[in-house]
Amino acid sequence: MPYNFFDDNASCSSSNSSSQYEEVFTCFICLGLLKKPVLCPKCSKLCCEKCIKYIKTILKEKQKENEKSLCPYHNATLNYICTTCKIPICSDCALFDKHKGHNFIHLSDVCDSLRVKMGRHSEYLSERLQSLEDLLECTNKQIEFTKKSKYEIELLMDSIVQDAKQQLDLQMLNKIEKFKENKNKIINEIKNVNTSIEQVHHEIKKSNSYEFYQNSEDIIKDQLKKHSQNFNYYINEPVSLEFNNNLVPEFESSIFTIKNFSQVQKIKNIVYSDEVFLSFVKWRFKVYPNGNGRAKGKYLSVFIEMIEGSKEVADYQYKIELINKKKDVKNRNIIRKYTSQFKESDCWGYEKFYNLDLLFKDGFIDEDDTLELLFSVRQISYKQKCDDIILYLKNKERLSEETYSVEDIESKISITESSTDNIDNEKNNSSSSSSSSVNGIL
Repeated sequence: MPYNFFDDNASCSSSNSSSQYEEVFTCFICLGLLKKPVLCPKCSKLCCEKCIKYIKTILKEKQKENEKSLCPYHNATLNYICTTCKIPICSDCALFDKHKGHNFIHLSDVCDSLRVKMGRHSEYLSERLQSLEDLLECTNKQIEFTKKSKYEIELLMDSIVQDAKQQLDLQMLNKIEKFKENKNKIINEIKNVNTSIEQVHHEIKKSNSYEFYQNSEDIIKDQLKKHSQNFNYYINEPVSLEFNNNLVPEFESSIFTIKNFSQVQKIKNIVYSDEVFLSFVKWRFKVYPNGNGRAKGKYLSVFIEMIEGSKEVADYQYKIELINKKKDVKNRNIIRKYTSQFKESDCWGYEKFYNLDLLFKDGFIDEDDTLELLFSVRQISYKQKCDDIILYLKNKERLSEETYSVEDIESKISITESSTDNIDNEKNNSSSSSSSSVNGIL
């Protein structure tokens, strides 16, 4: 294959032309390929339109800064600060113009002082930044600690709830065991009674025999003796259906009786109960005999009001029970239960508790025209109940101290009055003795 000795020169020539091409079409500002090329007005080199506009903007800003640093009166550099007027001035202003005789300082000295001041400010900001970062780290740790504490409380609560469930299971097993004992007695008696019934039926089939005539009375006596146990015998002891709750306090209750209800409806819009302490909080029951608000004239409205208790909002569970007076009806009481947030003087209840037209018909008002309501209240936790007990004791202590202070004041007043009486008596005695002496002399 023949060798072409022109190839290298051709390649070199192509490379040089490419390099020259790139150099011609390269922006001397951004050193990139030209975009919307324009000529520089100073050197006539090609550059990007955007680049030259950027340079012009910088130059204009620089020019404005330079103009600001020139005295508007003498067109000289502002090298001094007039400390009297607190403005920058030039040397001509300081020597010949209206600032003559003022105190001034060189701008460089002021700038040095400001640099020191800014340096201190920078140190202050750095220290503040470090303090804030430390505070942020501390806050993050507190967040983690809070989550951990919440998790630990959850574990504790789960453990307590689990223990409470186990106690509940034990209570249930004990109750069921007693029921089973009673149940076994009843089952055995049922078997015995069935056996006796079979025996009686067997004897009845012999009704025409002498043997039946001879044994029937003895069989009856024997079976009566065997099956004459009182039904209470099959119940060792009554088994309560209530369970002890270790997590939530028991309800505390009070009955509110409204006598002559029909007359009360005619003369009173609101009926209040006496104030009562339930769960260490003072309550009052509030009844609208003719209804309240939208329920007026249609429904009995019933509310419970906190008279004396916590100043902070807390949850209380309350239960209102309308007692049925019919003797032949059991468990027909109307019960409403709810949990609301109470603080002192708050009032919660039901506007539409029961239809007024059905009170007498359904047996909630007896022949004596009496209506009874059972109010029950409890805290939702023992912790809350303890808080109410502490508040109750503090109020008792405060009232006791106030009583003692009143007694002390009354005692001091009585002592003062007694002393005054003694002084008056002494004066009277002295006056009378003086009179006697004068009369004696006369």
